[in-house]
Amino acid sequence: MRLTEAQLRDTIRAPGWDSPEVGRSVWAVRRRGVSVRLLDDGALDAYASGDLDDTQSPGNLARRMLVDELTAIDSDGGGQGSVTARILPPGREVLASIVVDVGTRMRRVEVHRDGSVSADATPMGGVDAAGTPKGPVAPA
Repeated sequence: MRLTEAQLRDTIRAPGWDSPEVGRSVWAVRRRGVSVRLLDDGALDAYASGDLDDTQSPGNLARRMLVDELTAIDSDGGGQGSVTARILPPGREVLASIVVDVGTRMRRVEVHRDGSVSADATPMGGVDAAGTPKGPVAPA
């Protein structure tokens, strides 16, 4: 029942993320115990929510990036942690951000209005007090 409630809440509170592919991917990682929060402050309202393969649309690119991040978590078998995907308010350079903190995977992905994507990853072993990586960096 909790998965169904969360899915309904996503549809109401985060319509910009609403697509069949996103829904399936979110469901899969939630079943593994990963907390997923979808937030929508409206920047994607001007973009179509149709075909996720249309990478020319920044809105569809944001949804595709979310699906890719969730698929990577699902294939890694991650079961602890969280994902927060936020569509920012209109008028900002960044349309959407996706923050993944699951197991050893810690990443932040941003989708920009011009269709570019930036990503950074935290070292899998963390960093010491001086900021030096203690392990390999998670693939970006």
